[in-house]
Amino acid sequence: MSVVINQPVNTLPVLTYRWLKLNELKLSEPIGIPIKPYSKQFVANLDAVKQMIEIDTGPPAAEIQVLGAGVSSQLTRLSQTSANTGIQIIVPPNTVVEQPLEIAYRLDADDCSVIDNNLIIAEADSQITLIFDYSSAPDAAVVHNGLTQIVAKSGSVVNIVKIQRMQDQAVHFDAVMAEIEPHARVNLIQAELGGKLAVTNYVTNLHQAADTKINSLYFGDQDRVIDVSYLMNHIGRHSTSQLTARGVLKDRARKAFKGTLDFKKGASRAEGSEHEYVLLLDPTVKSDSVPLLLCGEEDVKGEHAASCGKFDPDQLFYLMSRGFDKIQATKLIVEAVFSPVIGEIPNDKLQTVISEVIQRRLAGE
Repeated sequence: MSVVINQPVNTLPVLTYRWLKLNELKLSEPIGIPIKPYSKQFVANLDAVKQMIEIDTGPPAAEIQVLGAGVSSQLTRLSQTSANTGIQIIVPPNTVVEQPLEIAYRLDADDCSVIDNNLIIAEADSQITLIFDYSSAPDAAVVHNGLTQIVAKSGSVVNIVKIQRMQDQAVHFDAVMAEIEPHARVNLIQAELGGKLAVTNYVTNLHQAADTKINSLYFGDQDRVIDVSYLMNHIGRHSTSQLTARGVLKDRARKAFKGTLDFKKGASRAEGSEHEYVLLLDPTVKSDSVPLLLCGEEDVKGEHAASCGKFDPDQLFYLMSRGFDKIQATKLIVEAVFSPVIGEIPNDKLQTVISEVIQRRLAGE
């Protein structure tokens, strides 16, 4: 059995000019997602943390109201009704889980689809870090569709790391939704490194003095299509958000970045910022950015910026004159772009894996 995905994805919360063709991403062809069990063990260090938290492997039994459509209403419903894996976590009040919980999905011919539905509830003044790592076997035509819902209660801290490094034939959809209660914080680190199509969506409701920080990186090469969307709903007073996205594009890759700060009525003295930095390695790439600022309250501070720069040949020449070949010199420049994000991932092994993936893609391997 499979489900065919044919709806547009990542629709903007407020539409812009149709001729820009950025209001949504229309799929070039319908995508079939097989509905079958996932057979592999996916929680790497369960024994180390299960004494401190309530954890169930498998789709959540509890249901909470979703924050919007996610990547699309069709894909969100699929994760809710037909998930083949997932995790439900409740962190008790005043509990600090020091060791990150590692969740790794490996897709291949036997497990060709992952439809994960995850629910993380952090009770008052608790703290937890989760690392999600999605990878796939070479030349495997696989599909991932994920939904991660977070409820961060008063004073809690939830750190989420999402790494997607699937191979060239993979399709990746991923939605993260966070309800951040007063004085709580949710931090998201995101690395999009693979797949022929990668579509991600992050939406959050920020209540009084709530905070979210997003550090994102993406690398597009060959004919990859990357579409990333972020929506920060500032609901409460003194809420804060910070989004920084760093990207590198080469060959014929296409990317659309959609970042929205929405200051709702009553969110006085809220502050939000979003910045995107893109390095273009080839003239054949396409980079679109749609930073949106919506304001229903006067006493707020919002800023957004997007910068897009070509590869500096003088910088490349300087490095090559110091003994580096072209690929090594290019890798150094790209790593300088990505290092602020990679350095925040709380796993040295995954930091090395990400650097190796980038090096292989720069070399065309």
